Amino acid sequence: MNVYDAIAKRKTVRAFKPDPVSSDLIKKVLNAAIRAPSSSNVQPWDLVVVAGEKRQQLSEMLVEFSREKKKFSTDEPNKQPFKSIPPAYTERMGKHRQFMTAEMEKYKVNLSDQEMMEGSYRFYGAPAAILFFIDKGLNTRYLLDVGAASMALHLACQEEGLATCSIGMLLNYELDVKEFLQVPPEKRLIVGIGVGYPDYDNPVSKADTYREELDTVCSWIGLD
Repeated sequence: MNVYDAIAKRKTVRAFKPDPVSSDLIKKVLNAAIRAPSSSNVQPWDLVVVAGEKRQQLSEMLVEFSREKKKFSTDEPNKQPFKSIPPAYTERMGKHRQFMTAEMEKYKVNLSDQEMMEGSYRFYGAPAAILFFIDKGLNTRYLLDVGAASMALHLACQEEGLATCSIGMLLNYELDVKEFLQVPPEKRLIVGIGVGYPDYDNPVSKADTYREELDTVCSWIGLD
């Protein structure tokens, strides 16, 4: 599979088979991920892999928090209310929600907001989760490096027949997640990624997403 094929075929999967992913295979895709470029080769990522019973315990804790309406424990500097997001991006979020609702209806799937939230906290059944952290002392330019590493992970998983799903909702209970995983307080959670074998028989996995046209997001200067 060439790079363009991997990029085109990669998709977010929200239904996984329970089959475990071997430690050797996780190490293989992570070794690819940490080949990502970084500013001054700082390699700012700190990774935590959680699987098996511990992954299950983490999910059950988060689902319980959600059902009890526990106050969010988002750490600084990740606190950023949605009202601060520019309209162009909230519009895309709205379009995505409408698109996904239509896709789900096509396959006669009707998931409530609570079910979607709990699905996120359960990593949609992925047997392993990889969490990306960065030191709070590093400024925002290093977030690009973490993004590059996470994309490399997505593509390496695609090559190995694994599926992935990025989970941003973990940030709702960031302090609790760090305490559970015994991550030092000076670390900042960026994202968690569920990793496992895709269950394409599940209708939820059949939905795809759209992308904005290139000219919507790109300006050309000095080129025709």
